[in-house]
Amino acid sequence: MSTRPTITALVPAFNEVHNIEDCLACLTWADQIIVCDSFSTDNTVDIARKFTEDIFQHEYVDSATQKNWAMETLPIRGDWTLIVDADERVVPELASEIRETLAVADSECIGYFINRRNLFFGKWIRHAGFYPSWNLRLFRTGAARYECKKVDADVQTIRPGKVEHLRHDMLHHTSPTIASTVQRWNRYSTWDALERTKPAEERDDCAIVACASGRAATPLRRLYECLPGKPLLMFLYMYVLRGGFMDGKAGFYVCSLYAFRELLAGAKLWELRRDPDIYRHDAR
Repeated sequence: MSTRPTITALVPAFNEVHNIEDCLACLTWADQIIVCDSFSTDNTVDIARKFTEDIFQHEYVDSATQKNWAMETLPIRGDWTLIVDADERVVPELASEIRETLAVADSECIGYFINRRNLFFGKWIRHAGFYPSWNLRLFRTGAARYECKKVDADVQTIRPGKVEHLRHDMLHHTSPTIASTVQRWNRYSTWDALERTKPAEERDDCAIVACASGRAATPLRRLYECLPGKPLLMFLYMYVLRGGFMDGKAGFYVCSLYAFRELLAGAKLWELRRDPDIYRHDAR
């Protein structure tokens, strides 16, 4: 008699006092919840202890490095690993689908893409390249890892097998306020600029374009890298070509903020060319 496959939910966290309880409450159906904390200075860990004793702390370098360390080092007991960020929510319909799907999954299937509904300022952004937003988040334990990028890294499988898609969406409360978005953009734009200082053969393509274009073809991203006026091009691409205008005022602000991130990245790249060490110690 076959046994039911077990699931470990892995949640990275840092100062997520406003998110962690709602996130973990959506994961109580999992067989194991692991929280990988980056030495939070608020009550994140205390809140997490209400849901799990599997709480581990590790110094943060970047999101991909943190998650890879957790997957390679922590005592994950589940047959399957589900990655959930603290600002994401697994709705009951998705939780049920995961359990039912894994119960009948064939041995050749090693992972599942989950579609995310990105909510900016509490509004679901359906256009501007944000939906659909497929992410490989559920996979057989040990079968995948994050690519080595400081920002906007994707999960990639590391052994042969089929990867399928689930039907129900995960909610992503990506930007609750303008202030939190600008704060995050300051950090991300530094990483974008640092990435662009690498030789072409050593770096991934522009993280901003990859995000806003739904992972468009690599030649398109490389062409974009060579063009002047990137902030304006970014706004026109997202707001006009990808239909951001159909999301109303929220769509306008989202597209404008992504153009602002591109402006920051370009300005910081200009700084780096004058002083290569100016941002080298910006880890978080």
